[in-house]
Amino acid sequence: MKKYIIYGLTSEIEKYDIEFMNKVDFIIEESCNINFYKEKRVKDYNWLLNQSQFFLFISNIINKNKIYKKLEKDGFVENRDFVWAPNWLGDGDIPSCYPMNSWEDNENKYDFSQADGPWDFRYKELLTLMPEGCSSIMDCGAGNMSLKRMIEKNILYYPVDKVQKYHETIVCDFNKGDFPDMYVDVIFLAGILEYIICPEVFLRNVCQRCKTVLMTYCTLYTYPDILSRMLNGWKNHFVMGEIIKMYEKYNFHLTDEIYEQRGGVYLRFDKNLNI
Repeated sequence: MKKYIIYGLTSEIEKYDIEFMNKVDFIIEESCNINFYKEKRVKDYNWLLNQSQFFLFISNIINKNKIYKKLEKDGFVENRDFVWAPNWLGDGDIPSCYPMNSWEDNENKYDFSQADGPWDFRYKELLTLMPEGCSSIMDCGAGNMSLKRMIEKNILYYPVDKVQKYHETIVCDFNKGDFPDMYVDVIFLAGILEYIICPEVFLRNVCQRCKTVLMTYCTLYTYPDILSRMLNGWKNHFVMGEIIKMYEKYNFHLTDEIYEQRGGVYLRFDKNLNI
């Protein structure tokens, strides 16, 4: 029978969901600071090398890459033998490590019926990065369509959202792989990538349907508390470099950026037309 093992830091393990912890068999915590679940703690990484039939959850933001290299050197394979715990959303055998809220839970905190949306400041900042000559825009996660009121009247505007808030709204569930079958000059992703379960698939769809992407993202560097991210309903946890690499895979490169604590990072990616 497969054993479930955590390899991490005390500060992160303390935030795990009780239902998840009840199904964990062992904890490797090399700094030996754990004062709870003592009966599950084992001494160090070397103990792991003598184990078979296990699945490892890594809970160490600081040393994530170092641990990955160590595991791969010893023949372990990501997603088969180990995962980074914040990316684990649960299955039939073991639930998510963290109590998770949904996108809907987060949205219910705000009044989207107002003329001015709660996230309008993001759109205003992104518009400073708009390319000249834009004639069409797709707004993914359009909400109350604040962006439409901020752009020139001659620009074609296509709002996309999970629910039909307005008759113009194109309904798509990005987490089911849905995406509008159209091509535009610019796609806006204002505060939406955080809620995507399969970001690589979503960004592939985005990059196939535009020349420029304007987006915001709350990076792990800016918002490092994983539990807080989960409680916001966020489904992924990237540093800046990881986002850039995903875009480069689809022939887009970073051309402009703005850093602001309140909204994370504001990024412009353009398609490389020279290839």
